[in-house]
Amino acid sequence: MSPSPDDSATLDLSLCDDGRSDSAREVGLALTVLLHPEGRRLGQRAALGALAPGAPVEISRTTPVFAGPQAPSLPLSVKSVSRRPLWLERRGDGLRLSPGDARLKVRVDGAPLSGPTTLPMQRIDGEGVFIELGASVLLWLHRAARQAPAPSWRGMIGLTPPMLALREQLVRLGPTRVPALILGESGVGKERVASALHALGPTPEGPFLAVNIAAIPKALAASTLFGHARGAFTGATQAGQGWFEQADGGTLFLDEIGDLPLAVQPQLLRAAESGEIQPVGRSARRVRVRLISATDTDLDAQVARGAFREALYHRLAGATVRVPPLRERRADVPLLLHHFLSVALAEQGFDARLADVERPWLRTGLVWSILQSPLRGNVRGLQHLAARIALHSGDAERAAAPDPLPRPEPVEDRGGGLSDARIRSVLAEHEHNITATARALGVARSTLITHIRRSDTLQLAGDLSAEAIEAARAAAGGSTEAAAEALAVSHHGLKMRMSQLGMVEG
Repeated sequence: MSPSPDDSATLDLSLCDDGRSDSAREVGLALTVLLHPEGRRLGQRAALGALAPGAPVEISRTTPVFAGPQAPSLPLSVKSVSRRPLWLERRGDGLRLSPGDARLKVRVDGAPLSGPTTLPMQRIDGEGVFIELGASVLLWLHRAARQAPAPSWRGMIGLTPPMLALREQLVRLGPTRVPALILGESGVGKERVASALHALGPTPEGPFLAVNIAAIPKALAASTLFGHARGAFTGATQAGQGWFEQADGGTLFLDEIGDLPLAVQPQLLRAAESGEIQPVGRSARRVRVRLISATDTDLDAQVARGAFREALYHRLAGATVRVPPLRERRADVPLLLHHFLSVALAEQGFDARLADVERPWLRTGLVWSILQSPLRGNVRGLQHLAARIALHSGDAERAAAPDPLPRPEPVEDRGGGLSDARIRSVLAEHEHNITATARALGVARSTLITHIRRSDTLQLAGDLSAEAIEAARAAAGGSTEAAAEALAVSHHGLKMRMSQLGMVEG
């Protein structure tokens, strides 16, 4: 039986190596690593089970143990993550999170966790909850099978239920010759899906050709797809093979199928139904091609207004595959970002940025700001964003990845607003103590920190690089106190930062 396009659309599946689900595996609460200084730890999972009431689970630097297919089973083991625990406990229809110490630095879905709080289970059963520990570890609390699948599969990256459901559908559909219509917004990765179907198909050794229909001039659509004889039209100085002939014995992927000229659609329908193609000026011939098409337009609407033939639409949509937009699988964003940054940094010779475990460069603050963005452009947009981040990574003074997202317009200082000038003035009045400055400004400490980190003229001691500190100390004759004044940060904060970086105060 042919799989229904919507099968497993809402399932949370654990996948075997070939992408298939194993329904025998227990599904319960789990913590998955989305960001960690060691890239190989991404995607590792700690199974929490049902979390029985009265049996809290501890999360800290040393517990629990996270397991996965890409690295040994280990606790988080990150210096910026405290040994003091965050407790998780089942309380009725909710899950209670309790910091074991008031000084514990934890953020839940971007908000600081200052005391015990109870999360409704429907929140966890839905998209899940993001937990930031320190500045370089991001965990995802969600429902999942006990065993974590590999984050990357057939060129696609993701562990969210929509992506795992997509994997399973491709595994079932791949070995067939059923034509497939891939639907999804621009930038979601429809060609990746088509490539996976080809690799899983009956002729993976055959050619895989991808054609963007929108890029073919209308007058040349027939000859480009089906070929032509010499002299068949003005400019045809020699015979040419069409895409169908070149893909014979393999797969032809027609992207932007909605842009196919109406006059050529009957020929495509015949090729899809019988495998017979009609090159321009030549006799008909048969080819054996698996046809996969894709669009980000509403083909139903095009059929309704006569712009797309209904018979062709139904033939192409032998099976329909929907690729989810990035906003429907936000937990995959950190994994994709890390992958794209790895590639972009390597191209620019800055591989060591992501590999520095002692001084993590990619921080939870940047990742969270991206998670909160509209995620326009989907996977392709995220790839371009990673390239922009890598482009600015050559600055030796940067201790953390720059945030290239558009910043809000600066707030003018009208009656004490949060302008850079006012913040700088109040910081100086309070010896650059962040807590005292926030209190004087009448804003939350987290709000002040966010504004400083988004500013081009303000900085935090905790974000300074060793190079910047050394340069300031050298200019100040070796005095840490004078260096702090020159850097416009607190003396105490600078000493703590130096301690974190293993720098000795002279």
